[in-house]
Amino acid sequence: MLQHVQFLHGQQYFPSRKVELGCELIKRCYDELPDGYSELFSIDLQKDKKLALIVNVLALVIAAVMAAVGALLVPFDSALREAGLATALILLVSILAYMLLHELVHLYNMQHGVKDCSRGNVYHNKRFRDAAEARDLKISYDPRIGWSITEPTEALI
Repeated sequence: MLQHVQFLHGQQYFPSRKVELGCELIKRCYDELPDGYSELFSIDLQKDKKLALIVNVLALVIAAVMAAVGALLVPFDSALREAGLATALILLVSILAYMLLHELVHLYNMQHGVKDCSRGNVYHNKRFRDAAEARDLKISYDPRIGWSITEPTEALI
């Protein structure tokens, strides 16, 4: 169990019991399968560097295929002519930032033992909405995925 964490300037932080319980919950989620499930195979990408490389290359290939399909549906050159390169880059960075902030809210909730999704971790409940809005994100409702549509608030911008 983690005894303490040292910061760069030498101060020590002793985690609270809540953080320890969150770590135990995360460890239990990774160490034990739910009732009725059996393990087919196990992958450790930290130990198997070759497999980690293959997974990352496949992720890049999938991203490239998705970009190609998107370019066929909306030609990139016409989108650039209409919006401009700077606008397209700002839009791309903004989308990635909102996705990251959305996932960080899930991480915060997981560390604090808050179940913020149901229906196979697809439907976002009001606990997710409340946690996200506390971090200056505007969350809108969609009947299929719940409180999930993430936008910035004026305070965040």
